[in-house]
Amino acid sequence: MSDVNRPQNSTATTSNSLVSALARREAAFKASDLSSKPSGHERLSIPFETRIILGTCVSFGTGASLGLLDGSHMAGLVFRAENAHRLPTTHTGWYFYHKSKNYAMMMGGLKAGVRGGVLVGAFGGAFMLLEEAGDWIRGTRDFANSAFAGTVIATGYAGIKDLPRMTALRTARMGFVVGAGYGVLQDALSLARGRRVGWIDFLTGRRGDRIDEDDAY
Repeated sequence: MSDVNRPQNSTATTSNSLVSALARREAAFKASDLSSKPSGHERLSIPFETRIILGTCVSFGTGASLGLLDGSHMAGLVFRAENAHRLPTTHTGWYFYHKSKNYAMMMGGLKAGVRGGVLVGAFGGAFMLLEEAGDWIRGTRDFANSAFAGTVIATGYAGIKDLPRMTALRTARMGFVVGAGYGVLQDALSLARGRRVGWIDFLTGRRGDRIDEDDAY
């Protein structure tokens, strides 16, 4: 009787081992999948899709405003320089002079505003993308990814503008400082809300928690 039950027990043991092995593999796969996700929370408690739209819009508005002011001012100076040798001598002449000058300033400001808005908006969106990419690659959200994104964007700007070497280095350094400062402010906000920050966990030897997207808040 015991000999008859022995193969059945062996088969059951083998099946249980296979099930346990499959369960362990599935758990390991899920753990490795979660390890690629950034830990802690969304930056500024705003989902990335919303954050990049807001950031791009704010960047566009900032660039457009600065471009409008600078462009209109430069257009006014150019108009004055081009007409310095033929200034009007009558009231009617001065009226049309100022009217033409205001039109030139308006058109110059609009052109520079659109150009500046598109440029700054594109760089702002690219900064958000690089920052989020760094979060996913490193698996944690902290100021280091913001500093990296700022440095890359500033270096790209220097290359597009073909700045001299020393000016390009200063621009890259400024991008690093601005990006790091922005990241530190985000980290400070996270700490104020009782959340964990990657670089602080690293310094204290504490491993950061990794969570699902559904738990990002």
